[in-house]
Amino acid sequence: MKKGGKSRGDIVREYELTASALDRWITQFKQSGSFTENDNRSPVKQELVALQKK
Repeated sequence: MKKGGKSRGDIVREYELTASALDRWITQFKQSGSFTENDNRSPVKQELVALQKK
């Protein structure tokens, strides 16, 4: 699929990614609107990280 100019294959090659990593990032962005790990953690994972910081 080609959106915004570059194909999926072109992006994978240009940034030396695996196709699964790119797919995961796209899914995360669609779900939360963000690529950052903190914004894409489940509530359970957020709680675990908070407890580990204590």
